[in-house]
Amino acid sequence: MSPRFRAFRSAAAAPLAIGVATALAVAWVWGSSAPIPILNDEASYLLQSQIFATGRWVAPGRPLPEFFEQLHVFVTPVLASKYPPGHAIFLALGTVVGRPALVPIAIGGVCGGLLFLLARKVADPATALLAWAVWISAPGVLAFFPSFLSETSSAALWLAGSWGLLEWWRGRKRSWLLLLGACVGWGALTRPLTHLALAVPAPPPSSRSLRRGDAPGAICSPRWLSAARSWR
Repeated sequence: MSPRFRAFRSAAAAPLAIGVATALAVAWVWGSSAPIPILNDEASYLLQSQIFATGRWVAPGRPLPEFFEQLHVFVTPVLASKYPPGHAIFLALGTVVGRPALVPIAIGGVCGGLLFLLARKVADPATALLAWAVWISAPGVLAFFPSFLSETSSAALWLAGSWGLLEWWRGRKRSWLLLLGACVGWGALTRPLTHLALAVPAPPPSSRSLRRGDAPGAICSPRWLSAARSWR
């Protein structure tokens, strides 16, 4: 392996390059600059984003609702999606410019970059590159990311929240804990049960560490380990 390639894997720009490669892969699999929703869930999220793009939370109810009924959508007394609004708010950023598909593509890039970054932090660059290669080639990734489904936003929030939790455990900087809280909060507006699974493991060791006044340091400090054992 060339020294230049080894230097690239360790460089700060590597997650950005991985993110761009991921976004291009998602766009290529999707195969269109203006794709249409295929699943009922996608149509519901896209409708919700179109309503949000007009500056409203809901649209007026349909005059003859029985002719407009569709899955996962309220047609009376208002027109609105039945899903939580978190993902549709992200989609609305693309809907405003007439290209809602740009949002899932960009989110895919964010997920790829964060995955590489996290794997590199807990292991090494070679492992991070392998983890990204396995992830991007997985059938589930290539099925969900080229779509309007909320799993894309949920994955990005999960990875960003995990990054915040890891950095807080290592350095005890409050900004990282705020990042975790923001991701869990927005995740509750996107896929609540999924982000409940992210929120549950964080409070016990975090609150115990705060009460004991642990100094900033590595996650494997003796005090943190003893706190973790006491929570088993």
